[in-house]
Amino acid sequence: MILITTLGFDEKFALRAILRRGLKAGDRIIVVVPEKDDPRAEKAFSTLQQIVCRSMPEVSIEKLRIPSQDFSKAVSFLRKLALDVLRSGEKIVLNVSGGQRIIILELLAAFLSVGAYEAELEVESEDSSTIAVLPLRIMAKIGLDREDTMILEALAQSSKKFSDICSTLSMSRSSVWRRLKKLVELGLVEKVEKRYKLTELGYSRIDQGSPPSNNTENKPP
Repeated sequence: MILITTLGFDEKFALRAILRRGLKAGDRIIVVVPEKDDPRAEKAFSTLQQIVCRSMPEVSIEKLRIPSQDFSKAVSFLRKLALDVLRSGEKIVLNVSGGQRIIILELLAAFLSVGAYEAELEVESEDSSTIAVLPLRIMAKIGLDREDTMILEALAQSSKKFSDICSTLSMSRSSVWRRLKKLVELGLVEKVEKRYKLTELGYSRIDQGSPPSNNTENKPP
């Protein structure tokens, strides 16, 4: 796993992301910080590095400085990082809970621009009560027609068997089958036993229905 995290003046968000992931030998942590030094940010990174080196000596941690004041240059810089980590074949997690907003935008722009849609995006709310974990693909355009959307909307109400989808929408079995196959491949729908249900990504592509209960993780007080 490669965990890429933005870092501000407090290491707590990055540290919690590291601990949640249960990193193991060979995993990497890349901390993205602005090129310009700031004593508070340096202290936060130093604290984070000490904790990781002491408790997870087999996990590498490195600092990546970027020219955050020049948006285009920063994105170009981070595109190289994105391409490098994609070539590794490792799972990629982008934690953007802390750090400067402009760096978060630069990081997302870089990864989206190279099509790193399978990267996992993680963000913790300011009060630490909620953690959202979603595929970066949620920010990408996905080509869907009206019948695709009709299936998603039907599944937003409840999971359904194949025959139920056909009867609910009055669509031919062959048409429903082709579209379900497409939606599953796109990660919008998943099949659990004999029923089809929306994924978190699937809920993001409709204009009705409540989000699934596992869209966010509510932490105990």
